[in-house]
Amino acid sequence: MCSLIRPQIKLKVIQKDPSDNMFLECAQETSAHYLISGDTHLLKLSFFKNTLIISPGNFLRTIET
Repeated sequence: MCSLIRPQIKLKVIQKDPSDNMFLECAQETSAHYLISGDTHLLKLSFFKNTLIISPGNFLRTIET
């Protein structure tokens, strides 16, 4: 299933790569539990609000248990 998300908020959390902020906006808008990414700027945050930012490999290990 896929949904098109158009966040009503604009964030400026990641300064070094502002285009990464759109992923945080979507995560916040949808109250996502996980944001799965290989992007170093996002992974450095670890958490944003109630969203765990995790690499694909770590996510797979999490759901395998």
